[in-house]
Amino acid sequence: MNKSYSPEINFILEALRFFIHRDAGAIDQFIQKLNAITDWEAVIALASRHRILPFITLALDRANILNQVPASNRSFMESDIQQAVLDNVAKMAEFKKYNRLFEEAGIPVIPLKGVAQTQMIYRETPVRRMGDIDILVRDSDLTKCKQLLKANGFYFLNPLANLWQIDVLVQVLGRSSYIKGNLDIDLQWRPRFQIGDTSAEWNLNGAWENATPCPELGPNVCLLSPKHQAQHLLLEITGDFDRGYLIFFQLVGLTLMMHKFNLNAGDILDIGGKLNSDAKRRIEIMLNAVCETLIQPCKTEHWSAESVDTVRAIFESDLDPEAMMGWPAKMVLEAPVSWPARIVFFAGYLFPRTEYIRQKYGSGFTNWTKGYIGHWVRLAGKAHHFFLRKGSCVSRRAVQ
Repeated sequence: MNKSYSPEINFILEALRFFIHRDAGAIDQFIQKLNAITDWEAVIALASRHRILPFITLALDRANILNQVPASNRSFMESDIQQAVLDNVAKMAEFKKYNRLFEEAGIPVIPLKGVAQTQMIYRETPVRRMGDIDILVRDSDLTKCKQLLKANGFYFLNPLANLWQIDVLVQVLGRSSYIKGNLDIDLQWRPRFQIGDTSAEWNLNGAWENATPCPELGPNVCLLSPKHQAQHLLLEITGDFDRGYLIFFQLVGLTLMMHKFNLNAGDILDIGGKLNSDAKRRIEIMLNAVCETLIQPCKTEHWSAESVDTVRAIFESDLDPEAMMGWPAKMVLEAPVSWPARIVFFAGYLFPRTEYIRQKYGSGFTNWTKGYIGHWVRLAGKAHHFFLRKGSCVSRRAVQ
């Protein structure tokens, strides 16, 4: 099989390895990959898409070879990293501001992903960009958390605007988003991850038991142990990859967590929860790709076929939200939900909310009728598209 990548991907991987390990002995190889680049616009576009451009800029600067990048591209990269720092500081400030609501209510929280990683692994280089703010709360505090957010101007983001029975999906996901202006708080209490055909659960009890206080972020704030932080990241990464929507900076976060805290693959794979053999295999393939690519890097020709395919698929993915189509239905089918609740959920696809029809088509019986017919036609088209994509994926796997 073809184990070669484009010069842009080879350079990006080499830059990320240097950013993580700071290995002075690898500078010559880094320079070699840099000299192979003829299209810096392509490098910047690909790295920006995967939110890793600041890491590459830092790696070039640490190796004292940033000046070898063409001036116009270098200027863009320097401006980008300055903006990344400002964005990170702003998100951390927003977390502290709105955490006071939970603090005053006596609700313990655990920040996940961006906030946690900034505190644990990016303190010296706070350039990790954050989209939303992810926090974990206990089941028993969930109702109070939702009330607090709504009372302070946040509104619930319905991920499927046409479904009137959205609470079934929220129950399955164990998470929901609340929006205020440009701020999105992803509230999690019992998160599930769709991995293959399995709705995977996480060992929450162990996560809470091993969390440690972080008074710097707030007296009510705890951080997951490095092991549980890495496990959560691995589940998120594998689930996003299966939906065709994985961004490479998530792999960098997992790598840095393992590298800084000396975690090995065995520690992280001891996830617990309910995972079938297929889900475990998918998780192992993803973790192996991280190890071979970034943690203990070896030459590409020595990578496993699964690692090569995984990295290629991540970089070559078009990150199209349509690729995620069908995952809510899969989760509801696979999660421990009663059949009556499942029937109600799927009925929501066929008979969407009247508010949804009115907003799209207007009021009145004629518009209402056209709206429902149009909805059913689009639904049939989406189902056809989904099964074509699924068949294509099965064919590719069979060839591999």
